[in-house]
Amino acid sequence: MAHDVEVPVTAIDGVSTTTTVVSYPTVVTRFGVTTAQAESAISAALSAGGDRATILATALQYLGDPYVEGGASHSGIDCSGLTMVAYAAVGIPLVHYVPTQDAAATTIPESEAKPGDLVVYDNEDHVGIYLGQGLVLQAPHPGEVVDIVPMYPAAHHFARLLPAGA
Repeated sequence: MAHDVEVPVTAIDGVSTTTTVVSYPTVVTRFGVTTAQAESAISAALSAGGDRATILATALQYLGDPYVEGGASHSGIDCSGLTMVAYAAVGIPLVHYVPTQDAAATTIPESEAKPGDLVVYDNEDHVGIYLGQGLVLQAPHPGEVVDIVPMYPAAHHFARLLPAGA
């Protein structure tokens, strides 16, 4: 079932504002994240436009899809597969392996993290995409589906693949 979220996008001239409706699968949240919180973060991130919005819009299309180790499609996807397909949408090829994705990125402080940056868990067994507002879009583990969760306390760092200004 598709769910529509209205995302306000400011026109290039900065004078007028238009509203675009972006469709994505039903919002799947866990660990206390409400649909309203998720939609707020999604709206803010997609409204920014550019490559970050494209990365997130691509990843959001996988919400609710099952986790399958080694997967990179709607029939099943794992965490590094999700980041791989999302970044491919903006022409950034990634290997389907968390440590290699982390090595390709620049570690940044949490205070500089932007939606679309990677959240790499320090054991390098898991990666997610920062959605903003303290939320992460992830393909968690077998038996679960792609979802939106709060930043959890496991040791992690943020990693950036896009140019600093992007």
